[in-house]
Amino acid sequence: MIISIKDAIYVDSPSRGNQIKFKDKDTNKWYKVDFFGYEAAAEFATTDILRQSNITYPYVEYDIKRINIESRTGLKKVNCCISKNFLQSGDSVMTLHNLFEKMEGRTPAEALKGLTIQDKIKYTVNLVEDSTGINDFGKYLTTLLELDAFIYNEDRHFNNIAVIEDKSGCFRPCPIFDNGAAFLSDIREYAGEKIGILRKAVRSKPFDDNFTKQVDACRELFGSQLMFYKSLDLSKKARERIKDLYGDAILDRIDNTVKFSKNMHPEMISRVSCINKNISLDETENTLQNDTEKEY
Repeated sequence: MIISIKDAIYVDSPSRGNQIKFKDKDTNKWYKVDFFGYEAAAEFATTDILRQSNITYPYVEYDIKRINIESRTGLKKVNCCISKNFLQSGDSVMTLHNLFEKMEGRTPAEALKGLTIQDKIKYTVNLVEDSTGINDFGKYLTTLLELDAFIYNEDRHFNNIAVIEDKSGCFRPCPIFDNGAAFLSDIREYAGEKIGILRKAVRSKPFDDNFTKQVDACRELFGSQLMFYKSLDLSKKARERIKDLYGDAILDRIDNTVKFSKNMHPEMISRVSCINKNISLDETENTLQNDTEKEY
């Protein structure tokens, strides 16, 4: 597969710069290229561990692939993550940043300035529920921030939390997306191998820069939501795919982060092991991988 750089778009992140992203019109899938390190592997690993959880909300399932990009300097091999377009005909995405501006005429930072963490969360949840009619948005938000704390995702700004409006004007929470900044994937910012030391430098978003304070505030309001199976581990297929594209060093960083988080967040680990783990996970991964390979 060869993609011309002129067909790509650059996704502007307020905190992470421009990342190449493009949509294949024939397959209705999005491709997002690694930028600061191994973002695609982080997305893929997040998909893998969410399959081993009690999550009830939809989430984007990411695959990984190496492709050729045609640029002014010639062909370049790059790693990217691939995901199906989750929008249906007539759907439109509204980020929480845009929702604040539309409903209040000001940014989230302006609206939430001076409030406690818990009051920021309550304000945001009330705004979303009152303006969209979505119920229990607080539980969805808690799930999102619990996940971020577990995978050390530092990029959950208000443009990475969104709702979807369908053609009839009804709203629903957006599938959980954009986890590429997780697992210390920015190797320029988090160089080194000591996960226990590196993770202390990771700062959360959007209500506070401390993961624990954010999650605790959400749980006090809406209760604990996300649980992983006791047997949580990167699946065999995920290990093979990540190792094949990124090598042992990156696989070890992701694997060690999962193990570290299991020890740091025992309240998020269920007493129940995943039933038929190898069969269910491998079958799901094979379906996603084969679906991608059939296209090219």
